[in-house]
Amino acid sequence: ATRGYAPERATLSRSLVSGWLWDEEKDTLWKLFTDQLEDVDYPYEQTIPQPWSYQIPGLMERLVRVLAARFGEYLRSGRAQAADYALEVFRHQGSPPLLELMLEHSEPLLNHHYTRFLEVMTHLPDPRFLAPLLAHYRDEEYDLERLIRFICDVHRLPYPEALKQAAERKAAPSPPTTVRLLCPH
Repeated sequence: ATRGYAPERATLSRSLVSGWLWDEEKDTLWKLFTDQLEDVDYPYEQTIPQPWSYQIPGLMERLVRVLAARFGEYLRSGRAQAADYALEVFRHQGSPPLLELMLEHSEPLLNHHYTRFLEVMTHLPDPRFLAPLLAHYRDEEYDLERLIRFICDVHRLPYPEALKQAAERKAAPSPPTTVRLLCPH
């Protein structure tokens, strides 16, 4: 018995819905390299979960091109697993166009893919990430504060005023806590 879909383009022209696609790794790679998946919402995250581990020339470039074209749709449609997978692939293949794509979608990424997006920014610490990070930052958010400081340190930039003020508040002694007791006498 054969697994997967027939290789004809006609069987792939429809959008794949949620559920397991029975293609094996080799089927996915074949379809990707023969341009059968250009207009298909294909679940790469299920069939080739770690494409960076393959030693296939051009694989990551092709995959990045396809994922970048669909990335906005993944975010709009709520396909969290596909968006996280794309972020992980982008992290391994960082490039200026990919950084632009992530900057364009920084608001939904910070709100819905926070951990994965912070990981990407840690591996690709571009100073253009500072503006969306500072817009999202609130006092006492230590993970964001550390990332902002890291990006500033990598690029030898001064720390933003919001971080300086937070550091001053932490350094200032806090007033002693008091307890109010009601005494009937």
